[in-house]
Amino acid sequence: MKLKLLVQEDQTENLALKIHSSVMVDVRAYKLYYETALKGKVHQTYLIEEMLKLCMSEDKEFQKFLKSPVAPKNSAVADHNSAEPK
Repeated sequence: MKLKLLVQEDQTENLALKIHSSVMVDVRAYKLYYETALKGKVHQTYLIEEMLKLCMSEDKEFQKFLKSPVAPKNSAVADHNSAEPK
């Protein structure tokens, strides 16, 4: 499993978006998989957020961008990566 136990420690913002139905089928399936594997409930908002963070943290070009002077300084992905053991 790529995602670990989720702990929400940051402020949230609202984001309204549309997702293809086929993607939502997969999100619901992953949510069920996550809850079954870790024997606990998770809100799909947090699950989707962690999926996005994981995708961005594994994107080498994006990581390079985050080190540039124009990148935001309060990046969750940069914080996420610095917390990961090397």
